Amino acid sequence: MKHTRELLTFAALLAFGWPATSSQAAERAVRFAPGATATVLKGAIRGDGDATYVLQTIDGQVLQALLTTSNRSCYFNVYEPGQQQEAAHIGSSAGNEFGRNPTKAGAYRFQIYLMRNAARRNETCRYSLAIELTGKPGGASAGVSDRQMRDECRAKAAAMYAAPATRIRLA
Repeated sequence: MKHTRELLTFAALLAFGWPATSSQAAERAVRFAPGATATVLKGAIRGDGDATYVLQTIDGQVLQALLTTSNRSCYFNVYEPGQQQEAAHIGSSAGNEFGRNPTKAGAYRFQIYLMRNAARRNETCRYSLAIELTGKPGGASAGVSDRQMRDECRAKAAAMYAAPATRIRLA
C-alpha cells in the first residue's frame, strides 16, 4: 500500500509537473523616477535563489545594463520580449554588461543568479544592477552605468598596479 501511494504521487508529479521551488523569486517591475532615464537596483541573493526584474520598452529605444556583484560566481541573463526560454545575453559567458540598440517593444527580463558551484555552497551575492533606457536610438546616455563602469575600471586598475585609484586616468 505504501509503495502504491509513492508510485501514484510520483506519477502525478510527472504528469502535472514538479511544483515551483521557493528559490524562484517573483518578478519585480523596473520603475524610473519621473523624468529619469536610469535607475540602480540593489539586492542580494543566496544559494539557488535568484532575482528577476522586468523592464517594459518600446521599439527603437537604447538599453544599457551593468551588473556589479560581491561574488565572482554571480551573473545575469537577459531575455528579450517574447523569449521565455532562450536568453539573448548569458552573463557567465558574455560578462556583466548588456546593451541593445535599438530595442524591441515588450518586456526585457533580467535574471540575477549564482553559478551552481556557489549555489551549492549556499553563498550570498550582493548586487547592483544599473539600467539605462533612453527614448530614441542614439540618444544621450544618462551616464549612470558609464560612471559606474569608469569607477569599476579605475578600482581594478588601481588594484592591479598597486596605485591609488585617484592616480588612475582613463582614456
